[in-house]
Amino acid sequence: MPKGAITTMSSRSAERNLAAAQQRTYEAKKAMLPNLELTLTRGTSSTELGELLDINSRRVWSQVWNVSQPLFQGGRLRANAARSAALERQAVADYTSVVLRAFSEVEGTLEEQASYDRELAAARVAAEESVAAEELAWERYESGLTDITTALDADRRSINAQRTLIQVTNRRIQSRINLYLALGGGFTFDLPGAP
Repeated sequence: MPKGAITTMSSRSAERNLAAAQQRTYEAKKAMLPNLELTLTRGTSSTELGELLDINSRRVWSQVWNVSQPLFQGGRLRANAARSAALERQAVADYTSVVLRAFSEVEGTLEEQASYDRELAAARVAAEESVAAEELAWERYESGLTDITTALDADRRSINAQRTLIQVTNRRIQSRINLYLALGGGFTFDLPGAP
């Protein structure tokens, strides 16, 4: 897997971990607040068995208000809130580290792109000149001005220059893919015959 894909996945993971830590801190602070509960119940009330059958006139609603304050927890709630805040600070530091690493990776890949552009231009010139030198060597051989060794040597140099051009082009394409992945891009493939 290219390094850009790993950084993208780890940055998403770090961002989700940070959001989870922030939520846990919020919940720990919320646990220290008083709770308010409202309970409604419905039923029937009667002293006579015959009156129970007349349900509509005997319905009774009751409501209960309940307010509870978290007391005497032995400092557990404050300790949980402090722990959650510390875990949130750690998640922020982890996320910052991942983001800085991603920026560094993007910067390095951009520098590679500039280097590959210069190298590719030089390889193109070398390949074009080696093809021209090969053609000239074969013309001189056919005219009898040089021997076959010179023509074959020019042919070998031309093949090497073209191979170098292909290799530089491939490295440049791989670098572009890594840049795309480092910037958070992804790939989808449409397979023939797939629904």
